[in-house]
Amino acid sequence: MAGPISPHHRWGPFVVSAARLKRTLGVRGALSDVTLELGPSGRVETITGVGAQGGASMKGWDFRRALDLDSTWFRIGVLSLGNPQGPVTYGKRVSIDGVARSLPSVRLDRRQPGTAWQTIGPVTPGPGGSVVIKMKPKMPTDYRLVSGQVRSRVAHVSVAPLVRFRGLGDGATLRGYARPLFPGASVALQRSTGGGWTTIARATIDASGNFEAHVNLTPGDYRAKLAPGHGFVPGVSTTVKVGPA
Repeated sequence: MAGPISPHHRWGPFVVSAARLKRTLGVRGALSDVTLELGPSGRVETITGVGAQGGASMKGWDFRRALDLDSTWFRIGVLSLGNPQGPVTYGKRVSIDGVARSLPSVRLDRRQPGTAWQTIGPVTPGPGGSVVIKMKPKMPTDYRLVSGQVRSRVAHVSVAPLVRFRGLGDGATLRGYARPLFPGASVALQRSTGGGWTTIARATIDASGNFEAHVNLTPGDYRAKLAPGHGFVPGVSTTVKVGPA
């Protein structure tokens, strides 16, 4: 005859915030992942938190006691999204790494300025729960992973307008264009001073996204800079070099 089943044989789910996990494990920097080392019985022997400034581990028994868990027979579902390295230029793709492990039905949500969260679609994690999100945002955008009531931290993607020159024209004119369209916005035409950039003229973007400025083009390096607001970070063109006549 089988003996009685322990009341702690099945328990949970137990929801723990990333902030509490970080404090409990002593992780420094943003918490991005949690891994478990299991013993022969399947119980957790060691739990490790991965942070922006390194990892930190503790014994499963100590973790159980710190969070008042029923036993060391537990698993941790992880839902995490990192931030991109920097702003993405309009029209370019951005890649965001994440983790979705031991959680069902994971999806990707998106939120743009002035809008509510919208579902983009399901996410299928790769080996080890790895997730790579590749998007081409047209404006500053927030992303998050969602599984039921569990949500990852929000990953914000900053977007800079695309600014390009069309050439030097008659040698005294700088022409270019910007995307997306910001009719009426002001583009700063700048010249390198060695240690920085000085604005020498301004041009207004027309309804087609084009701009033109008449300047005294002495030898040097020139660029165009657009700071349109609306949540966009400033966009800067590639540098144009003007040589001696």
